[in-house]
Amino acid sequence: MNKNINISFQFVSLILIQILLLNQIRLFGYINPIIYILFIFIYPLKQGKGYFLILSFLLGLSIDIFSNSGGSNASATVLIAFIRLPLLQLILNKKDIDFVIFNIKSLSFLQLLL
Repeated sequence: MNKNINISFQFVSLILIQILLLNQIRLFGYINPIIYILFIFIYPLKQGKGYFLILSFLLGLSIDIFSNSGGSNASATVLIAFIRLPLLQLILNKKDIDFVIFNIKSLSFLQLLL
């Protein structure tokens, strides 16, 4: 139960930071910093994939609603969530990832950069 509350808090806080703070910032006149995608990277691997895809869609949809971007964020977040596990398997060069002992903090800088 505690993990669900933590995930919900991360979900809501990243949306609020993106909408209230980062959507107002324009780097070099037109580039908008994006932090809400961090939710997709820190979401636990051992959770259900269907639930994760729905949460990713809701994340992107909420950003689309407040940014008037017409669904581009929703489609991008669902695509990123869908290819997250195969991409991790490709980067780590493993066929099977042990969900219990996997931790993103244990990756090297080069693997994180990829």
